Amino acid sequence: MIIRTTNILAGPLVLLIWVIDVYLFLACIRLILSRLPSTQNSRFCHGIKLFTDAIPEITCNYLLKYRRKPVPAWMPWAVVIVAGVVARHLLIWIIVSV
Repeated sequence: MIIRTTNILAGPLVLLIWVIDVYLFLACIRLILSRLPSTQNSRFCHGIKLFTDAIPEITCNYLLKYRRKPVPAWMPWAVVIVAGVVARHLLIWIIVSV
């Protein structure tokens, strides 16, 4: 997607959108590769895991503290991906509206 803006203050927001896009892309690759038995123990999958799993772990700890029930394994990932998509769309809306 190409976002053209004349506001100089929109530059950092565009960079933040790109960071969110890269994280969501790597998280999707990590979730797909974790289902393939031949790539679960590869160095590439381990490297992506180190980069992407920190935010779902923090989310899982937060959910455990306030939910007081066992958290399904998919729930932190769903929260992180939905929050990333919503934050990305809100940032795009802010840039376009200015």
